[in-house]
Amino acid sequence: MKKLSIFTLLFSLLLFAATAGFGQEPMKTANVDLNGDGVSDKISFTLNRAMGGFALSVNETSVIGKFKDADINGFFIVDVKRADRYKEIAAVSYGEGYDYQYLLFRYDGSTVVEIGGFSGMPSYSGNGIVLVENWMGFWSKKDKYLLDASGRLRHVPQELYYVGIEATVKKSFPVYKSRVEGNVVANTLTNSRILILACDPSPKCTDGGDYFCDWYLIKTTTGLVGWVRLKTLSEKLESLPWAG
Repeated sequence: MKKLSIFTLLFSLLLFAATAGFGQEPMKTANVDLNGDGVSDKISFTLNRAMGGFALSVNETSVIGKFKDADINGFFIVDVKRADRYKEIAAVSYGEGYDYQYLLFRYDGSTVVEIGGFSGMPSYSGNGIVLVENWMGFWSKKDKYLLDASGRLRHVPQELYYVGIEATVKKSFPVYKSRVEGNVVANTLTNSRILILACDPSPKCTDGGDYFCDWYLIKTTTGLVGWVRLKTLSEKLESLPWAG
């Protein structure tokens, strides 16, 4: 989670309402058929701080799960892939700044197995894909998680993430041909409009400021396309919908 404000809070709450159902609270107990055998399974969730997390029990079997540096709240029942016979248990933790964390578990009739996890706001369409959104300061990054043939929830990374936001240039800055600071392809015009097309959030900075190292692909008012660091955009643009 990046910068926080009332806007961020409302964004998170609206996403949560759309994902889990408005007003729905995480459960501590439930009776649900998890493995498609037609018999309800008894599910219980208890905190287990001594073991560093929580205990999730289904019928006579249980597993210990752990979240990193966050409050543990309970679980939801989700259906990642309607075509298979399973429903999944999504344990949830609401961390600081509405940084939601999830761990997903599957019960096969005899054991409970953790199949994957993620941070952010998920949506389940039932096609074996979970789309997870994370707020990036002025736009929302969407990641894909795929339930593979082994029953694991696997992250499918993208080289670039779509942004699609326009902004006004407050002070001219160079735009680079590639994700290297050199080979200037254009210089933006003061008071012109640019379109931020995509983001590459993978770069790392040696000074610890990884967030502002992100590269953004932009289109200038003259139609030229190139790369700019977030640090430059944050200083040289106005009218970005920052939440902070």
